[in-house]
Amino acid sequence: MELKHQLIPHLKHLRLSGILETLEVRNRQAIEGQWSYVEFLSRLLEDEVERRAQKQLGLRLRRAALSTAKTLWYISAENRLYNLAEKPWYILAENKWYIYVR
Repeated sequence: MELKHQLIPHLKHLRLSGILETLEVRNRQAIEGQWSYVEFLSRLLEDEVERRAQKQLGLRLRRAALSTAKTLWYISAENRLYNLAEKPWYILAENKWYIYVR
């Protein structure tokens, strides 16, 4: 697609290069569905917004360095695991569970 090669520098300059990933698919859908120009642009921008949101989520998860080995219901205290689900809910709600850890 010749037009795609002309769009690449402009999209990169505007920091919208993610649009290139879905451009061909959306163009084909627009032709088949007879979308208006505004609808086509809207779908492209929705794709870019979703891509950026997913990228931000991945970045935040990496930065948080969350351990998936332990769940919220378990905490390690002196190399032993205590089940927080056995504690009364009001203790957990008041965040006073640490008093009851042996």
